[in-house]
Amino acid sequence: MGIIDVLRRAGIQVTLAYIGGDLLQEGAHCIKIMTEISLESLDCYSFDRIVLIGGMQGVQNMGKSQKLLDLILDFDARKKLIGAICAAPLILDTPQLLQEDFYCYPNCEMMMKNTQSKRIDSTLKINCHIITTIGSTFVLDFVLEIMNILLGEAKIQQLKREFVLLPPPPHFFFNLRLYLGEN
Repeated sequence: MGIIDVLRRAGIQVTLAYIGGDLLQEGAHCIKIMTEISLESLDCYSFDRIVLIGGMQGVQNMGKSQKLLDLILDFDARKKLIGAICAAPLILDTPQLLQEDFYCYPNCEMMMKNTQSKRIDSTLKINCHIITTIGSTFVLDFVLEIMNILLGEAKIQQLKREFVLLPPPPHFFFNLRLYLGEN
């Protein structure tokens, strides 16, 4: 949800695709998400980037989709941005795309069969056009890095101010005190 929200606030078009089932999908923690289109009916090759979200059941379902695996291989060959968060780097194991150290949810690396690289303990790793991160705690760092690649540093600074990630200007505190009735 955080990835979608921040990208859309930044003016980046996001399409929510599902694999199997129906438009209403349920995440790992019983959060229901209304998707927009099935991956099977989507012209995926016209997209510039893909972000794979975590959650073990969803990741297992994604790993069974030949269309998704083919799409990821195509994106890799064309150096298009691939993001994977939480358990989703597992999907990058099958086509052997994790050629450098990466991040994923702890212990997911033990399920990888094709990856010789190792999971490192930190928040975010960028390997050329592949971005991996450890989990939802670092979703903001993850999405800001995606936006930095897409929009550049100047736009990121503007968005950080809008998201109140940078210190607010001094007049903000003055106005806040006036609002609270302080002198």
